[in-house]
Amino acid sequence: MRNQHLRFTLGFFFLGGLVALLGCEESTAPRQRSDSAGQRDSDSADDLLHSALGTLNDLPAAVDLQLRPLKVVLDSTKSRNGKTVFGVITDTPGEPRGVNNFLRVVSDNGRFRRLEIREGDRIRYYGIRDAHGKSQYIELIVQQVVDENSLYFFGGLNQPVLQPQRLEIWRYGDEKVQAIRDRVERYASRQRGSLVWEPAPDEAGLLQLIDYLNGWIHRSPPTETWSPDPLLKTLGETSQAIVRDDALAELAFGSVDARRMQEAIWLRDAGRWAAAGTYNDLAIGRRLFDWTVRNIRLQEDTWPGGKFNQLWHTLLYGEGTARQRAWAFTQLAKQQGLIAVVLSIERTDDNQAEPPEPDFWCVGLLADDKLFLFDTRLGLPIPGAVDDSVAALDEIVEDPSLLRQLDLPETPYPIANEDLKRVVAQIPATAFSLSRRAATLESQMTGRERVAISLTPSSLAEKLSAQPLQATRLWDYPIATLRARQEMSPERRAEESRQFLVFAVMPELWKARVLYFQGEFFEGPETLALLRKSRPPTQAIQAQGADSVGAHLMGLARGHATYWLGLIAVEQHKFDVASDFLERRTLAVEEAKSWHDGARYLMALACEADGKSKLAIEYLTGDNAAQLQGNMLLARRLEQRSLQTGDDKSEPKNDRE
Repeated sequence: MRNQHLRFTLGFFFLGGLVALLGCEESTAPRQRSDSAGQRDSDSADDLLHSALGTLNDLPAAVDLQLRPLKVVLDSTKSRNGKTVFGVITDTPGEPRGVNNFLRVVSDNGRFRRLEIREGDRIRYYGIRDAHGKSQYIELIVQQVVDENSLYFFGGLNQPVLQPQRLEIWRYGDEKVQAIRDRVERYASRQRGSLVWEPAPDEAGLLQLIDYLNGWIHRSPPTETWSPDPLLKTLGETSQAIVRDDALAELAFGSVDARRMQEAIWLRDAGRWAAAGTYNDLAIGRRLFDWTVRNIRLQEDTWPGGKFNQLWHTLLYGEGTARQRAWAFTQLAKQQGLIAVVLSIERTDDNQAEPPEPDFWCVGLLADDKLFLFDTRLGLPIPGAVDDSVAALDEIVEDPSLLRQLDLPETPYPIANEDLKRVVAQIPATAFSLSRRAATLESQMTGRERVAISLTPSSLAEKLSAQPLQATRLWDYPIATLRARQEMSPERRAEESRQFLVFAVMPELWKARVLYFQGEFFEGPETLALLRKSRPPTQAIQAQGADSVGAHLMGLARGHATYWLGLIAVEQHKFDVASDFLERRTLAVEEAKSWHDGARYLMALACEADGKSKLAIEYLTGDNAAQLQGNMLLARRLEQRSLQTGDDKSEPKNDRE
């Protein structure tokens, strides 16, 4: 079984033709670490900090779209005599066919065979002049080499070129693809998994960020006293072993820290546009919760022991469990200056030496001195006594019957009256957010550049002291995922590799996602253009072979891009466009079934916004989704509202088809 999964994972890297088919794009690669090494000693601490914050706040610029960079194979420096290569283009010698696709080097210095010129190489054939008289080139693709000085290229010109023109031959390099392959082979073969193994398209930029930050903090170390937060003692023994005092006091930044800062930036940027125009804390919280549910499709946890993606994985993939949704929602709130905590139910077991982990329940958002409740499993706020209100914890404790609003005939809501006496608040924290270096860096951020990366849990606990809670402690889950990731089996690591690699070999998809978090699609065209480019044609997928890894990868890219184009249309309130991508191109496509639950939910939201409640109800009740209980409750609410107003623009489904 292990070898089978490993072979499938490594199969992703035989992609030379696939990458060429989808296209490559020239871009300015991010500065490598070595670029700044020589000048670091002369840079001031302020300069380095400024560079670090500039990099952090412009993450799309760090994405390298050049997966297979072009490199020269033949030019004047590589020709037989070290001189410029000149050639003419004619019809096939001796067998004229009316197709001018034969290139012959008239300077007799081609070396086509010796340099191993091959099919797919790019010919740059100069001689064309633009309006300013500057020499331009046309690009031709090598089809077949005949000898050292002649070859055929694909297609052909309308007329021959008998005046010799300068030419060069270029090739897309495979070094980067090979490096990705090597990284995954090492990751899959180790006995313990790595915390940061992913060959992400922005990796060079994040390495540069770490260089800047380490140079800055080395020159300007903090002078104030620091000690670990007292609430660290509330972590379980396993988590405490990971979050040691000496590790938290360490000032050097590492690669895990870079991803933590990246996810914080993503959440900050997304929260800004998700909550734009709203200033009441509870209203902001509701907007952020809605964003979480729309953007993270709910998944049942099918892996024994839990699904241990990091938060940035959850955001990138747009899918996660109820716990992962809760993690994302609490951190979205944090970036907007709000306090949100996980609420769980304390359990007791006299047979265990250490108390069992509390049962996850929901998220509590602090607003107006109350903890308002949001259920990430249902995808709904817990309703209060007043229509369209959100229940607060003290309200539920005083009147537990309010929870019965969430009962369905055969599926009662799983929180009983007695459970409300054992509610504990758990503050999400990572090792980085608890560290001295995170606090020091955040203290230097101001204005629009500010991002919340540090945490003082004891001060948050004080602000929760008036709430009806049995206890307040740190949430083990984010820290426990680190240990769990290191202990993942090869089978599970292979599954993880398959999920990530589409972003490594199709960097346009990664950049589109990052730009989406920034809300670029509201005013600019780049997000949509990159997503469209990430949708390979059906014919191209079929050409890979039904069971090939190339077809699997291309199908995954197409599914992601199609779904996210539909999501953007929902965000923009474009019902017809949303229906095209989500109904016709996702729900009607069996190969896109991984996105069906999310597409039905988004179509329901689009229909509701368009005044089509009955149609929205059809989508919500149409299948056994992971979020089915919440969808059924939402459908019930829409039905009641529709009966009260009597206003509905829905058309029968058959009419739409």
